[in-house]
Amino acid sequence: MFEAQVVGLLQRYLGKYVYGLDAESLRISVWRGDVELRNLRLKPKALEDLNLPVTVKSGLLGRLTLKVPWSKLGKEPVVAEFDRLYIVACPREDDSKNSSCSASADTAQRAEEIEADAKRQRVAKAEEAWLEEVAAKDVSAEAAAASSSSAGAGGMFRALIDTIIGNLELHITNVHIRYEDTTSNPGHSFCIGVMLQEISGHTADSDWQRAFVSSDALKILRKSVKLQSLAIYFDCDTPLLSPGKRWDLITRERWDELLLPGNHTKGCSAAPDAETGAVCSQAPQGQQLQQHQFLLCPVDGTLHYMRRGKQARRLETDAEQEIHLQLKHISLRVHQLQYQSGQKLLQEFDSYAASAPHRNLRPHCRPAAGAGARLWWRYAITVVKRQQQTYTSRAWQQLQEVALNHKRYVPAYIRYLQQGKPAAEDKVIAGMDKNLDEAVILLFRRMAQTKFKAAKAKTTAAEGKHGHQQQGWFGWLMGSGQRPSHHAAQPTPAAAESAAAAGDITLGPEEWNTLEDLLSQQAAALGEDQKDTPMTIKSIMTIQVDVAAMELQEGSGRLIMQAALGGVDSRVVAYPQTQDVTFAVAKVGHGPWNARCHQQHGLC
Repeated sequence: MFEAQVVGLLQRYLGKYVYGLDAESLRISVWRGDVELRNLRLKPKALEDLNLPVTVKSGLLGRLTLKVPWSKLGKEPVVAEFDRLYIVACPREDDSKNSSCSASADTAQRAEEIEADAKRQRVAKAEEAWLEEVAAKDVSAEAAAASSSSAGAGGMFRALIDTIIGNLELHITNVHIRYEDTTSNPGHSFCIGVMLQEISGHTADSDWQRAFVSSDALKILRKSVKLQSLAIYFDCDTPLLSPGKRWDLITRERWDELLLPGNHTKGCSAAPDAETGAVCSQAPQGQQLQQHQFLLCPVDGTLHYMRRGKQARRLETDAEQEIHLQLKHISLRVHQLQYQSGQKLLQEFDSYAASAPHRNLRPHCRPAAGAGARLWWRYAITVVKRQQQTYTSRAWQQLQEVALNHKRYVPAYIRYLQQGKPAAEDKVIAGMDKNLDEAVILLFRRMAQTKFKAAKAKTTAAEGKHGHQQQGWFGWLMGSGQRPSHHAAQPTPAAAESAAAAGDITLGPEEWNTLEDLLSQQAAALGEDQKDTPMTIKSIMTIQVDVAAMELQEGSGRLIMQAALGGVDSRVVAYPQTQDVTFAVAKVGHGPWNARCHQQHGLC
């Protein structure tokens, strides 16, 4: 049972980002207890969830290891290890920069089809996410009911799951994510990189020592995290990486030569180069020196995280979450060209976000005389009309239309849920989807799902009662109580029709609950306790830094500002409606940029 769950999770979450997952070999590896995947190439859409104009030029996951001690499950931790995660990203190509255009009717029709398809995908994705959320709530409710009784297999199973989750260990090593851009700031190419040598987390006891908690692991969850050599660089006017051949053909050894964090951060000098401002790394013999203009010089630290369950929060001062971050030294340095290139990049991101609602309608060319101009004028008029429909008081104008569509949509969707066919094949539903907003479509489908679920439960209960009435000596001899009906999982046509007809005019209690859940998703997702008072502490976060230094420079390298802080201590306490922020500094001074040499900071 556990093996199938592990395989399903790996395929679902990992298969979205990498190539080369073999389901059968993965199943065998999970059954043996030690999954090890090597040299997995990342898909170009691996960063698509960020909703940024960025695509993966190439990427590699060197090794993924999942250690599951099946024979000692519940006594030893499950360990997940990721090693050598390399990503080289670049700006996503903009089709609107093409010079050729066609203002034919086919082009406009194709744009509408693309927009309709994107709308269907968004609605389907939102509906699937809602169904998963409902299923998760049902599972949690069943698990809570099972764990409420001390005896029984249900409570033992839930306790085992809590122990596995509460003692999960994670190790991530050698991460290098690099973004290369030659278009955002014309005339000045730049590269932004994030490097991490190691981050690992394990369960800890009350003294923050490594431990394995076997009883009530999630009642008070404590995790200790180690951070080693986190660095961010912003290289301006530097050449792009050149692997020597196609990215998908280079070996892992070549990947290590180009992107292994140890070759970039090892032996950072105490001060930047006087001419270039770069911090030189001491690469191994036979390799070229890697030079970077660091925004954040390599920093080490530790993090302690504690989460209290509802049973452990008895007082208002018992925070649900507590985070304590301890950093040794932080060194920040920004020069003029980095600031300008960063501004250009943020402008590109803002432009991409602004065009997101209507991106599928944008012409695939630049504005120009002739066909290009007509396409862009058509696009502008369409967008303005949509914005007017969105931001004007159209609710009263469409109220009657939405009410009529509700009478047609909910019964039709219930019928298709009963038949098990996709709603996209129904012309009536597709026609209504074309004219309805996504929020209204999602509301109608939630109503239909709720009615369908209620009808299915009613049918199942009725058949169970009927089978119970038939049970007896004669029924036992005939076997009537041993075979469940094949149609128990689906409501009968009469029940479905009655459920559909019940929602034609008025909303039932379950539909009103669905509507309230839709309108207050954020509050429902937070799951706020009704007993919380304005003084109830939700979370506490403290950040302590031994030494923090910052330096600003002009493009010529002339120093503008230099400052250093010692004994930095910040604390943020979050209440249901307010936040309390405290910031304290023990020493203030000035000194060299690199905080590793903290003796030379001249703190006063």
